[in-house]
Amino acid sequence: MDSSDDDNLGLLGTSTQDDFDPGIMHLGDTEEGVDMATEGVDTGTEVTPGQGDKDMETESTSSVDIQEGPSTSSGTRAPGKSIFLKMFERVGSTGGRCLICSKVYKTKKGSTTTLMRHAKQAHAAHLEDYKEKTKNAQPTLQAVLDRRTDKYPRDSTRKQLLDDALVTFIAQYLQPLSVVSDTGFVKFCEVLDRRYQVPGRVHPCDVLLPKKFRAVQQSLKENIALVESVSITCDMWTSTNNSSFLALTCHWWNPKKEKLDSAILVCSRVMGRHTASMIQEELDKVLVNFNIKNKILTFVTDNGSNIKRAIFDMGHQRQSCYAHSLNLVVTDAIRQIQEVLDVKEKVSMVVRLRRQSTVAKEIPVCS
Repeated sequence: MDSSDDDNLGLLGTSTQDDFDPGIMHLGDTEEGVDMATEGVDTGTEVTPGQGDKDMETESTSSVDIQEGPSTSSGTRAPGKSIFLKMFERVGSTGGRCLICSKVYKTKKGSTTTLMRHAKQAHAAHLEDYKEKTKNAQPTLQAVLDRRTDKYPRDSTRKQLLDDALVTFIAQYLQPLSVVSDTGFVKFCEVLDRRYQVPGRVHPCDVLLPKKFRAVQQSLKENIALVESVSITCDMWTSTNNSSFLALTCHWWNPKKEKLDSAILVCSRVMGRHTASMIQEELDKVLVNFNIKNKILTFVTDNGSNIKRAIFDMGHQRQSCYAHSLNLVVTDAIRQIQEVLDVKEKVSMVVRLRRQSTVAKEIPVCS
């Protein structure tokens, strides 16, 4: 017990707990705690039974209020906070009577040192018994959490934190929304925190994901607002199901990190014909939204005539994508070399055969 306990703890009355034997005092888990508490404190005076009350009334020292301290979640008092619940009873304002041997002690300024010394010297067996009973009295944090079965309220901080982690997992790793309905995933979350209620598919789609999107977009805007200039890479493509998309990526030099930073500004579906005017309109929306229209050094795009015309009409510089141009050069060169075309055709035949035949697929490929 530390020195603050001597200042704050006084004598306690009879306990209402039923799981302790009379004569056992709360000294903590080690006997060394008794030695520490008895150092550097004034010793009280022993009083014979019967005259304790009279002597206590004339004691001039001030008394200390008794506080039992908070209970642990298991119903037991925390060690060092309810030391004299079972071994002593109050006598007057600054004294106590041992419930085992009936000796009465008076203390100076409500100090508990004398009573602790008496308990250690005269009733050591009770202390050892107590240490065995209270060795695991305080439950672990996991045990406390396991006993709680009520779900977190929707507006609780913990619930919001877990919901945010869930949508980050879905968005960052491209998980389908159906994952929140998967039995295994729900069971996994329950094991991690049984009080967390995994939301259904509607709430993440209508509320959580849009909220996360707005938060990330606002953070990105604040970061870009601190730089003087940016470069943009832009591309359009058509997916296998014949849907068209436009993507813009922003690049800038981060002076604090001293490195190049990049972030996708938008990847959205576009409708209608891919004319220069349509592309220009879509680009303007993104640039105005992020307030970077006057910060752009250059655009990097493929060699499509429609996107080249759109950027020219916007008054910005444009550079052709080196990787795209190199791919076109290599593709055209391969078409001019017959030997390469023959090898390509043979390889294509092998691939088609392994895809169409289960027997061919089982044939090991030479390394």
